Amino acid sequence: MVPLNIFLSHFITDFAFSNVYSEKFLNKKTYYLHLIWAAVVFLSFNFELLNSKSFYVLILSFIIHILFDLIRIKKNTTPLFEFIGLIIFFILNYIFKSHLEGSFLTNNFQLYILGLMITTSFLTYIFRIFEIYPREKKDTAGTTERLVIFIFILSQNFLFAIISGIIGIIYKYIFEKFRKKEIILSPILGLVISYIWLIIMK
Repeated sequence: MVPLNIFLSHFITDFAFSNVYSEKFLNKKTYYLHLIWAAVVFLSFNFELLNSKSFYVLILSFIIHILFDLIRIKKNTTPLFEFIGLIIFFILNYIFKSHLEGSFLTNNFQLYILGLMITTSFLTYIFRIFEIYPREKKDTAGTTERLVIFIFILSQNFLFAIISGIIGIIYKYIFEKFRKKEIILSPILGLVISYIWLIIMK
């Protein structure tokens, strides 16, 4: 497996607890907050490059991430733009794989984080693309629901995963007044993707 340090840095920075459609995210005046978050994530996933000749890999990938941010701020975002960004960072990962091998962040850990991201934050992004959720609306309940489902499925506590999905539906129905039929999509897709990831991890 190709190490995913650089790819995950970009993926997590732009999709975990962030909404690329929000005005705050695209505002030049508040961009520095995102920049701080980006620096922390890139350092966390690539800290081993700091004390090596591969330091330039970290700097280059971070600069490319910033360039994507600046283009997004100027031109706004589209699904095609975001997917191109993910592909480019995956290619960067492949190009620099020799610099990332033997990382403290093991391949299994990186694969686990990737699955967690797809199940939680990236699925919310997909919901926004198809306007299942309003693009400006936060999806804290849905993300948390799928996070718990993912953890339970990967630990093979299937009953708790199903119960978590039911609790999530009830919570959104009562407290968030979300009463569209799509309310069941979040836990169902959370269960399906998590189970697929369990098979992959095996």
